Amino acid sequence: MEGLQNGDIEVITQHDPDAYAYDWDGFILDAASFAGSSDFENWIANLDIPLIDASSICSGCKVHEGFWNTWETVAIDVTSQIESALSAFPDYTLVATGHSLGGALAAVAATVFRASGYTVQLYNYGQPRIGNLALADFITSETLGTNYRVTHSDDIVPKLPPELLGYDHFSPEYWITSDDNVTVTDSDVVEIQGVDSTSGNDGTSGDSVDAHRWYFIYISECS
Repeated sequence: MEGLQNGDIEVITQHDPDAYAYDWDGFILDAASFAGSSDFENWIANLDIPLIDASSICSGCKVHEGFWNTWETVAIDVTSQIESALSAFPDYTLVATGHSLGGALAAVAATVFRASGYTVQLYNYGQPRIGNLALADFITSETLGTNYRVTHSDDIVPKLPPELLGYDHFSPEYWITSDDNVTVTDSDVVEIQGVDSTSGNDGTSGDSVDAHRWYFIYISECS
C-alpha cells in the first residue's frame, strides 16, 4: 500500500495457526489476519468434514467442524488482543482477512465478532464454504460490516466443500475473471449477489489450483 511505513504496523499477537492481530496506525484499523494452509494438497483432501451446531451464533446455523475447532484454538488470545486494542483506540476499524483456509477462519472470526456486537469489515480470498444455508444467510444479512468474498476464475477451493454435503456460500461474491499473472483492472471484477450463485466461480467448469494461488499477486508467496 502506497505510503505505508514498517513502523506503522504493530503486531500485537501471533498465534498458531498463523493468526495475527495488528494495530495499523497508518490506516486507522485493527486487523485479525489468518494465513492460508502451507500444505495445500493435503488440506484440499481433508475438506469434507461434517457440519456441527453453531446455534450460539444464529438459529439453525451449522459450521464446518475443522474450521470451528481451528478458530477455537486462537479465539481467546485473538479476541483478548482485539478487544484491548479497540478499547484503547475506539475509532479504529476492525478488519478480518485471509486467503484459503485463512479466509475461512477470517469469515468465522468476523461472524463471531459481529454476533457480539462489533462492526467488522471482512476481506477474504479463495475462501472455501464454511457452513450451511442458515449461516450463509445470516452472514449475508449482517449489517455490522461489509463482506468482500473474492474468488478468482475457476479456483477449486471456493467450490469446496460441495453443496451436496449441506454447505453454502454467503453473498456477495467478487469474482476476478482475468487469467493468472495478469494485472487486475476494475472491469475484471464482477460483483455477484445471491447465496451460492452460479454466475461466478461456482459456474465455471474447471477446478484450478493455479487460480487459487493468484489473487492480484502470486499470493502463495506471501509470508
